[in-house]
Amino acid sequence: MSDVTIDTSGYAADLGEAATVTATVSCTADLADIALPGLPGSKTLTASWTSPLDSYRARQ
Repeated sequence: MSDVTIDTSGYAADLGEAATVTATVSCTADLADIALPGLPGSKTLTASWTSPLDSYRARQ
C-alpha cells in the first residue's frame, strides 16, 4: 500500500511571504520482502521533501 500527500497551502500565502510546498510519500512493505523470507509483519516507510516557493511569484 502506498500514499502520496502534497501540501500546497503555501500557494495561499501573500506575495512577498515565505512559503513552501511539501510532498510526503508513505508505503507499507512486508518484512518478508525486505528482510528474511517468511518473516511476519510489515513496516511503514515514510519520506518527505519540502521546496520553497519564490516569494514574488504570482499566486492564485
